[in-house]
Amino acid sequence: MHVLLVNANRLEREAHAKILEARHHRVEHANDCRTAITHLEDGFFEVMLLDTGMQGDAVFEILKRLRAMPEIVPPYIVVASERNPGAEFEKLYEEGMCDFIRKPCWKEELVARLEAPLRQRHAGRASPRAWAPAKNPLAYPEWADMARIIGVDLAELAGHQLCTTRAAERPPTFGMAARTSLIAAASDTEVRLTISADHGSLLRLAEMLLGTAHPEKAMLEDMLREIANTAAGALKRAAPPEEALTTGLPQSIAMVDTLATFTTAPQRFRLRFENRPIELSFAVESIYRGKQHVAASDLREGMVLVRDLRNDAGLLLMPSGTRLTSSAAERVSRLLGSDHLVEVSAAA
Repeated sequence: MHVLLVNANRLEREAHAKILEARHHRVEHANDCRTAITHLEDGFFEVMLLDTGMQGDAVFEILKRLRAMPEIVPPYIVVASERNPGAEFEKLYEEGMCDFIRKPCWKEELVARLEAPLRQRHAGRASPRAWAPAKNPLAYPEWADMARIIGVDLAELAGHQLCTTRAAERPPTFGMAARTSLIAAASDTEVRLTISADHGSLLRLAEMLLGTAHPEKAMLEDMLREIANTAAGALKRAAPPEEALTTGLPQSIAMVDTLATFTTAPQRFRLRFENRPIELSFAVESIYRGKQHVAASDLREGMVLVRDLRNDAGLLLMPSGTRLTSSAAERVSRLLGSDHLVEVSAAA
């Protein structure tokens, strides 16, 4: 598990970290509200141990900030306190606390309470942040390390190391972007991946990848689409087997449209090449599409078949899970016409 310890007492943090790391959990520290929120913005944590010993109302401040930031997947929050919260107990639960532990806590109790999400997962009970119930692939724990997963593939493509930093509030307004959609047919969800780069980074990328310092616009678009395609492949491999993703071809989009077309708050990351002043920003969002019955004549590229597609004689034309290409959609449309209904997902 990835655990965040929020405690102003350094000795207590280090003691708790030693216990958790001995059980092979990854632990990070924060001693105040601002540092804790920064950690939560930068990466996914399955569990957060939040100590009430911080200055002022820092515990409630962190809980309120989390509720006001829907782009952050909230961890399983355990509050630790030397005294019983009394009347504040109910308020803590309302603000997002999942469990409470009284200090000083003995080692076995600390481990038992912080590992509760692991036990639930291993027992087969649905996690509150699992993919299908939430209709949100990005909330699945396997996506916590998304920036690194994508960065490794892009680094191999470029032959250079990358580092991950927090993305700016807004992407650059001058440059290019490429977008591709990955469909999770089992949960009727679209995962939309957008890669963008400013003009200077594009030129330096072209020199690195294409060997030319003066590329044509079409070459830059092809290069960015290839990067988006590589990133989509990384996301597909990170998806759990029961929610296998299918993907279409990346498309170029205008940089000014990258924010306007988001329907939900996306998770944003930035990748920087260590040895060159090149930056790539990428944003990932999930959109619940639901299943739809569409006339065969209205099938479009990118739709995914929910059921086997058969003709009136029962002959199998395409198996379920197939993502339609433009030529396949045209062929089926011509073959079956407007009277034949087809069940599809991601029918945007």
